[in-house]
This record gives sequence, structure tokens and C-alpha cells, in this order.
Amino acid sequence: MNNQGNLFRSKVARRVFFLFIVSALIPVIILAVLSLNQVRIVSTEQVASRLKQDAKFYGLSLFDRLKVVEEELLFHASMLDAKGTPPSVGARDAGHLSDWRIHQNGTARSDGTGETHEDHGFDEGAIAHMKNGRSVLSVSVQESGYPALFMSRIVNLDQENSPILSARIHESYLWGDQDRFGEKVSACVLGSSYSYLHCTNAEMHPVGKYLKDQGGLTVQAIESLVESKDMLMGRWVLFMQPNYFVNKWNVLLFQHREEAFAQVKQFSGIYAIVILMVFLVVVMFTIYLIRRNTVPLEALLEGIRRFSEQKFSSRVKVNSKDEYKEVADAFNYMSERIGNQINRLKTQAYVDRLILSRPSVDDIVEIAHDGIRRLLVCDSVDLALVEDHHSRVFHLKEYKPQDIEIGASRYFTLDMKVVDKVTQGDTVVVDASEHELQTRLQKAGIADCNYYLVLPVLNVDELFGIFILGFQDQPGQEEVDLGKEFSNRIAVAFANAAWEEKLYNQARYDTLTSLPNRASLEERLEQEISHASRVNEYIVVLFLDLDRFKNINDSLGHEFGDAVLKEMSSRLHTSLREEDTVARLGGDEFVVMLRGLESSEMAGVTATTVAEKIVDIVSRPVVLDDHEIRMTTSIGISVYPTDAEDINTLLRNADSAMYHAKDLGRGNFQFYSEELNAAANYRLQMETKLHRAIEKEEFELHYQPKIDSRTQKVISCEALIRWTDLDGTRVEPSKFISVAEDIGLTTVIGEWALKKASSQAKAWQIPVSVNISARHFYHGNLVDHVKSALEESDLEPKYLEIEITETTTMHNMERSVQVLSALKEVGVRISIDDFGTGYSSLNYLKHFPVDTLKIDRIFIKNILQDEKDLAIVKSTVSLAHNLGLNVVAEGVEYEEQKRALDELGCDELQGYLYSRALPPEQFHKYLNPDIS
Repeated sequence: MNNQGNLFRSKVARRVFFLFIVSALIPVIILAVLSLNQVRIVSTEQVASRLKQDAKFYGLSLFDRLKVVEEELLFHASMLDAKGTPPSVGARDAGHLSDWRIHQNGTARSDGTGETHEDHGFDEGAIAHMKNGRSVLSVSVQESGYPALFMSRIVNLDQENSPILSARIHESYLWGDQDRFGEKVSACVLGSSYSYLHCTNAEMHPVGKYLKDQGGLTVQAIESLVESKDMLMGRWVLFMQPNYFVNKWNVLLFQHREEAFAQVKQFSGIYAIVILMVFLVVVMFTIYLIRRNTVPLEALLEGIRRFSEQKFSSRVKVNSKDEYKEVADAFNYMSERIGNQINRLKTQAYVDRLILSRPSVDDIVEIAHDGIRRLLVCDSVDLALVEDHHSRVFHLKEYKPQDIEIGASRYFTLDMKVVDKVTQGDTVVVDASEHELQTRLQKAGIADCNYYLVLPVLNVDELFGIFILGFQDQPGQEEVDLGKEFSNRIAVAFANAAWEEKLYNQARYDTLTSLPNRASLEERLEQEISHASRVNEYIVVLFLDLDRFKNINDSLGHEFGDAVLKEMSSRLHTSLREEDTVARLGGDEFVVMLRGLESSEMAGVTATTVAEKIVDIVSRPVVLDDHEIRMTTSIGISVYPTDAEDINTLLRNADSAMYHAKDLGRGNFQFYSEELNAAANYRLQMETKLHRAIEKEEFELHYQPKIDSRTQKVISCEALIRWTDLDGTRVEPSKFISVAEDIGLTTVIGEWALKKASSQAKAWQIPVSVNISARHFYHGNLVDHVKSALEESDLEPKYLEIEITETTTMHNMERSVQVLSALKEVGVRISIDDFGTGYSSLNYLKHFPVDTLKIDRIFIKNILQDEKDLAIVKSTVSLAHNLGLNVVAEGVEYEEQKRALDELGCDELQGYLYSRALPPEQFHKYLNPDIS
């Protein structure tokens, strides 16, 4: 009892006891209530289902008895003589019928006596029912108040005015054994208007009258009846009208609730006793657990109080051999460890303050040597920094030079396995008995020890160096953990120093290619111009731009484009002299600076040589991820001091020369001149005018006919864009299409051309082909634009043809197949333009869903003079026909060319021989020459 009193003096014990009791009592009560309720519900459903099923069986048995009675009545009807004598007494007594009557001519004779009495007869419905060979069941209330059931039928259906035989059904036979349901179940049968027919229990006789007064067998009446009688009821409806011309009978079975749930009540009592016993067991078990846990808990609380007073040497004593004993031991171990850790934290805080002061590399080395000796008791401490990541050479950083023997090497390498583990961040304990390792460390001047702990100085994935701690005895896990933690701190210090250096490099070097950026280039140019001005030297600046590099990004993605830029940067860097500079300004623009040129002639020759070399190395194929890309570069060259004397002008002039090189066809280099400066201004004006032309709708489409080579009739045409400036000047497509492509306007122009050409094709009802740029093809929602143009013009897709250059399709074959397939699903025709001018021409045709190949005009021009061109055209026509494709030759200007193409089997011809591209109204007249 005394222990019990101590038990409940503890707040925790009282709280735990209360929670245990509540957590046990509430679920038990809920479980008991829910269980009993569920048992009652299930029992109710089972009793109701049983009563209903018994009512059904009773109703069906009544129906079967009526069938037996009907067979007996039919037999006696067949035995009647011609005079209509009722059955004999013997026959009557042997059956289930009595009180025989024969109904005829308004009178009824009883059996055998000859006595007659008034016959109330049968209504027309009953007569008709009996004429169908069926029996009629009628109910007659006797003087006693109990009903008597009569069954009647016509004696002879073939005889006119045949008498009707009636007999009373024996109630004892019809209703059966009164005790068949037992004493606990009562049965009632109600007739039409809920009239009483039969009840096994006299108490239930008024049921019919009660239900009739309540308005029938409604849900409310039944519930009221059951509640008033405290009973359960089952009902079955016996439909009598089809067989016996009487309304349905309601068969009702009743059972008192108390009798139905006698077993449930007994179960509830036993269940309550079981629940109470379970609750008492829980209470006793709760008291036992609380008593078992309170004593060691108080001991632990006392230990924590002493720990808060920093009495780390005190110990908690617990005698139990369970988890509390383990907790006490762990607490004692923790107290000891924390005491040691506090001392170490002071040392680490001291080291951290030194690290945060942003020391130099030499200072970091000194801090590392001093700090590790304060944390660990070891025989030697050495720090080696990574000298070369590839060859894995380490440089031993000296802390006390006098400790190292004269002539000892300051560099060494470690075993590859050790270095691999260290590089992955693992700590390695090495046995110095390994001869190779011992020899390497001795050569580096490291003290002889039995064991070496090798710790990586590693931050994220960058290895800065290693700690090599020497021990005479094998180091434990504690030494390993402390050493690793300290090496991580030193790694942060090295990382901070490296980060500052990285920030410096980021400000001066390109992050993608590691080449000098614009800021670094301008700084070097400024230094070189200052030096060249003093010694009368020349400087050459080459401004490079990769031609059509945007197409690579658009078709293959920026990741692929970055890989190409890295490859080009590497090629440029390796192709130049060590004293020259190559820088990346951004995007696909590079600048090369050549210095130390003693004359203008030397500057020109050197610039030409370097430019030719760069054009050559850039044009070599780039193979990446199964893609082979061929590129060209346009180079502009300016010379200091001939072309400019300051940095900005020198770069701007080289940029102008580069654009001039692009205008000349790309893939070449040009020197700066005043004319180039004017050309740069013209390009700027062109860009401004293009934006205005789109806004003011200055563009128009002209149409060049395509002629059937066999019929010489126009079968289609090609839409070609034309531009007349506001001042009335006609601007050639060769001068503005490339500019529009560079500044990203070809998608807008292409969408406009699709809608304009579709409307014209709708009016003429001939196919019109529209040229699509590479940018529009890959990233301009081309399929949606085609659908929109067809929908707005209400044009059938077969009258629109999309022309894509061969070069465009080859940038990204997988994407090209997707776009071309989507266009094919729309229903438009597809033509490959400039066929033969790209590469891998024969390989991709089997993948592309195209309809037409257009042979480039460069092969048609010299078809009569150059046998190679003739062979190419002949092979192309044959290839196309074998693949089921149509062939169009463009650039046909002479009759001789036409005849040669006819002989080769070319399907369509296009060129000045027939017509130039015409405005819409002139083309309409060309289509219909008879119209004035």
C-alpha cells in the first residue's frame, strides 16, 4: 500500500494511469455498445427475414390446399347425374368439403334433402370466371362471427344453363395445424378489405379491423401495429384473383420482441461481465507498468539535474535489466562524451574564427597543423595538397621545415586504391607495414609510424588535399570521426579561397568555353594597343560568327548547340599561337587577336593565313550523338592602327566586315573598308524597314506557273514573295530574306503567305506551293498555321503544297519526320526544294512522306554542257519515279533544256521559258488567255 501511495504522488504516474484507464475504458465501452447494437440489428433482420419466409411458405401451402380442394370439387362436379343430385354423404364425409349446394334458376338445393332456399347468385364477373373453367372462392360470415369459405364452379361447361356446384371448405384442413408455428409465433390471414379469415392466436383476431381503420397495410399502419403490440411481423401476399376470383390474401406472422431476443438478452449479460473483467485486468496491468517505470525514471531525472549543473562525472544507477538500464548507461556515456566534446568545441570555435578571417593558402596550412594537434593525440601530422588531379601527385606543405630532412622530396604519389577511396570522400586507415606505402611516405619526409590515417580534404566533389596522421597504435572510430570533421572544416577554408578565385575567373572568362570574355578581351586589347603604339606594331582583330548556328539550336536543342560551341572553341584555341588570344563574346560570336606584327604587309599576310585556317577547321564535320554537322563561319578583319585606333571602333569595324562576308555567301572572310561600314548601315536600315513592312502590309505574292511537260498546260504554281518599299523601290528577296531569317521574322511572313496563297488557290482552283523557312518549320507552329489558312479560305488541302528545302529537313531528321507526317495528315502536298544541294539526300527519302522533288536550278543551268549535271538530273528523276514521287525542274530558260528534260521524263517544268512570277491579276490572265 505504501508503494501504491508513492506511485500516485508522481505527476507522470497519475497522468499515465489516467491516460491508460481512459484509453482502455472508452474503446471498450464503444466496442460494447457497437457490438450489442450490431447484434440487435442483425438479430432483428434475421427474425424479420425468417417471419417473412415462414409467411411465404404458409401462403403457398394455403394455395396448395385450395388446389386440392378444387380438384375434389371438380371430381364431384363430374359425378353429378343429369338431375343434378349432390354428392352422397359418404363421399362428402371422406373429403375436405361439406354443406353442398347446387345453384340453378335462382334457387339453391342443399345436399340430398331436396330443400330449397333463396339463392343470392353470382355476379356476371364470377359467372364469366367460372365459364373459363375456373373456380370461384367466396366468404360467408356465420352467426358465430367466424368466416366460412365456399368454393364454386360450373358443373358442365358444354351445357347451356348448367348448374353451379358449391361446397364449404373444412377450416381444419385449409388452415392446417394450429401449432405448426409454435407458441411464440402467431399467424393471421386477412381477406379483401382486410377482413378476418383466420388467426392462430385469438389475441390477433382484431388485426384486420385495426388495419382497416388505419387505412390498410401502409408502412405507418404496420409500424403502429408492431409498436403497439411490441412485436415483429412478416408478411406475404397471396394473389387469388386469377385463380379464384377473390382479392388477394395477406398472410401475416407475428412474434413478440421479448421472445425473439431472449438469446440476445442472455448474450448481453455475459458480454457485460467479460467487458468488466477486461477493464479490471487493464487497470491492474497499468498499475504494474507504472510502478515498474517510475523508480528508474526518477533516477534519470536526478541525473539530468546534475548534468544541467555541468557535473558530467556523476553517474545514474539503475538496477533493472531492461531498456531503462540501457538508457542510464547511454546517459552516462553521453555525459562523459559531452564533457570531452565541450572542450573540443572550444578548440574548433578557435579554428573557425581563424578560417572565417579569409586566410591565404599558407595560413590555412598553418591553421590545419595547429588545430588537428589540439583535437587529436597523434604522433605525426602532415598535410599534402593536390598538385595534379590527373596524375594524382600530392605536394607536401611544410609547417615546420626544420622537421624535414634536407634533400627529402616534397612531392609523392599514393597507391591508386587509396587515392580512389579518398577522392570519393572515404577515410582510409593504412597499415604502414605495406612496403610500397612506407617507401613513398619516407621519401616525402613523413615520420615513421605503424598506422596512417588518411583523411580527404574534400568539399562537395572537389578534392583539395589529404591529411596524413601517424599513430603507433591503430586509431579508433573516435579519432577517425574527429579527424574527418576537422578535415571538412579545412576543406571549407580551401573552398572559400577557391570560390574567390572562381568569382575572379567568372568575371573574366566565359563559363561555357573557358575562353576569355568581352571584359578580359578588352583589357588585353587595351594593353596590346598601348604596347603596339610604343613599338610601332600592328594588331589584327578577327570577328567570327558561326553561320546559321540558330538552326542548330532550333532543330537539335541548346544542349547540342553548347556542345558545338565547345568543340569550335577547342579548335580555335589549338589552331593559334600561344601569344594570340581567342575570346567568346557571347552566342556564336568569337574574336581572335593577333599581336606582335611588325608591318602592315605582315599583318595582312598573317590575318589571311589565320582566317583561311579558321575557315578550314570550322568547316570540318562535327560528330555528336550520331549527328554529323557541317558548319561554316564568316570572318571580318580589322587592323590596328590602319582601320581604327581604339578598342570599340576596332571591334565594330571587324563586325561590319563579318556581315559583309555573310552577304557574300557566308563561309569566307573579308577585310574592313568604308564600303563595309556603309553596308552595315544598310543592314540596320533593312531591319527597320522589314518590321515596318510587316506592320504596313507592304509584301505581296507573285505566282510562277508550273507546266505539265506532256500537255504543256499550267497545272500548278509557286507563290513567291515580293516587296515594294514605300518609296516605290522594289527590294529583291535575296536582300531581305536572309535578314528576316536572322532577326526571326520569317515565321510571321510565312504565316501571312500561307493565308494569302490559300485564298488565291481557292479562287483559281489550282494547287499553289508556298516556301517555308527553317525557323517556321521547326518552331513556328507550322501545322496550326496551315490548318488555320485552309479553314479561313475554305480551301481543300490538296490545293496547297508546302515546299521545304533539303537543307532544312536535315538539321533534325526525327523532328522533320514528325512535322512532315503531321502536315501529311492534314492532307496538303509536300515538296522538297533545292534537291541535291544538301547531303545524305538518298538516305532520308524513305523516311519523309513527300510527294514531289524539285531539282535545283544549279543542275538545270548547265544540263546541256556538263555531263555530270545531266547525270545528276537523270538519276534524280529515276530515283523519284521509283519511289512514286513527282519531279519538278526549276530554272528552265531554253527550249533545248525543255527537250532534254522531256527525254529524261521530268514531270513538271518551271522557269522563264514559260513565265516569270506574275502578280495575281496577270497570272489570272495567263491561266485564261481568252479573257480580255
